[in-house]
Amino acid sequence: QQRLPQPPYSKLRPTLPANESFAACILLMDDNHRLTEWLAYHFHVLPLDYLVVAVDPSSRTSPRPILDQWRHHGMTIVEWNNTDIFRGKLWEHDNII
Repeated sequence: QQRLPQPPYSKLRPTLPANESFAACILLMDDNHRLTEWLAYHFHVLPLDYLVVAVDPSSRTSPRPILDQWRHHGMTIVEWNNTDIFRGKLWEHDNII
């Protein structure tokens, strides 16, 4: 497993007042190849501090290893799965019924 580079992130992030930051919600389905760049961009440019990640129930890969690396840099990340989003058996064969 490849680790993120360890640059001095605090020197690269915009300076905002202590009570200001950004939050986002993203739905992922097997997009791990794009996730690292997306997180890096939004972490540094906004700066993104809080992220809710909804993982599509049909996803074959987990974004958790990538998300864990960003948690170590101080980002708060909440992962939602099928049971957090849908109640009962609503998702079947890639379609909402």
